[in-house]
Amino acid sequence: MEYNFSLHMSKEGTLTYEIKIILRKCVVFSHEGGKNYESIWLCQKKFVRKK
Repeated sequence: MEYNFSLHMSKEGTLTYEIKIILRKCVVFSHEGGKNYESIWLCQKKFVRKK
């Protein structure tokens, strides 16, 4: 499943909620990968884009 963060970037409340959901997926995925912090950081960098 993929989420569109571009639709929620204007709403901080929704964005934070979506981020929490994705972070949970990132943590689970990172545990499978073996590198927790690096995987989470890369995952955050993927969907958190600065203007």
